[in-house]
Amino acid sequence: MSRRPSRSARRPALPLGLWLRLGGFTLGGAVLAYAAFANAYGSVTQSRNPLAALRFNKSNAVALAVHADRLVMGSPSAVTEDRGEIADLAGRSLDDQAINPRALRVLAFTEEAAGNKAKARKLILLSDRLSRRDLPTQLWLIEDSAAQGDVPATLARYDVALRTDDSAGPVLYPILAGAIDDPAISAGLAKYVKQRADWLPEFADYVAHQQTDNLPAFAEILIRTGRLNSASLESAILAQLAEMGSFDVVRRYYATLSGASGAVLTSTDFDAAHIDPRFAPVTWRVQTGGDSSVGFEASRGGKFRFHVSTSANAREEVLRKLLLLAPGRYQFTARQTKTSSSEGSSAVWTLTCADGPLRSTKLFETGDTGTEVEIPASCKAQYLGLTVNGGTDSTGTELMVDEVRLRRL
Repeated sequence: MSRRPSRSARRPALPLGLWLRLGGFTLGGAVLAYAAFANAYGSVTQSRNPLAALRFNKSNAVALAVHADRLVMGSPSAVTEDRGEIADLAGRSLDDQAINPRALRVLAFTEEAAGNKAKARKLILLSDRLSRRDLPTQLWLIEDSAAQGDVPATLARYDVALRTDDSAGPVLYPILAGAIDDPAISAGLAKYVKQRADWLPEFADYVAHQQTDNLPAFAEILIRTGRLNSASLESAILAQLAEMGSFDVVRRYYATLSGASGAVLTSTDFDAAHIDPRFAPVTWRVQTGGDSSVGFEASRGGKFRFHVSTSANAREEVLRKLLLLAPGRYQFTARQTKTSSSEGSSAVWTLTCADGPLRSTKLFETGDTGTEVEIPASCKAQYLGLTVNGGTDSTGTELMVDEVRLRRL
């Protein structure tokens, strides 16, 4: 498959049709894509070794169709250069077995190679009516619909292919993910999100982890049409949106999730809503490189407190939270206690602008009374983090944090 173009290049007049061509889905591209997944087809001898089967029975319909199919798969030019032989094999297969979607599709390829597109379409549609489990047939129909600028029909063919063939995902997900930011594709895809198509979780996982450029556009579809009903996927999407700096989408996507609390976006509380790991980094993210023991412990009044024990010579950020605070002046305070500490140990809170020029600002260190900080208008999102230094002797450092506050002045 050809390399995915830049974002600026992804604005076609017939978006999905052009994307299919950029993805290599001409006839030859479809054949090559099919070849990559050919091992998913057939397990009997006539499918595994059609030439051997034909030595025993020259009229074996399945073996004839498989042999013709493999000739097509062998080279993008084969369907043109060996068209006569391939058409003869497919025709003989149909003579022996009329209900034969593979042979019909191979014959359609030869007709298209001869310039008979209308006849090829009729044969492909007949193959499709006999079986919707033939991936190359669905790829042909996808490209045909896209070439006509028919987005609903194209997406309907995507749906059929993805529902009926497990090998279709790796072929089609990259193209579909690359086209989400086109309004026509986004509007059409919303139907399948709303219906919770069987392939939606796998596709969402692909967009969240492998082709993230258009994840904000996919999240916009989810915001409009409904949730994925997968806590792990929702967590992955939220975290990736934050990592990408799409903070406005983070705000609106988080609000759609079950268990979300609007106060979490601007508060540093230690209650259940603020420490729910499903929504990190909007909620507190407990993190360690392995040199610290960290976690929240139940406290009074439904609150929690944060406990950290760090070994000597260890320095790491152990707690972090994304905030979407409005510009202005804030006062930071913390109630925290070192229950044990070694020489040179420290516990430092810092505020860093996630999307603007505010540099990392030291807010508080054990023994301080708090500090004030100015968040400029250019800083729409901030990270508040706690970094602990275990000091130099074997004692290490143990710290209990009961409360942190950022109060607007």
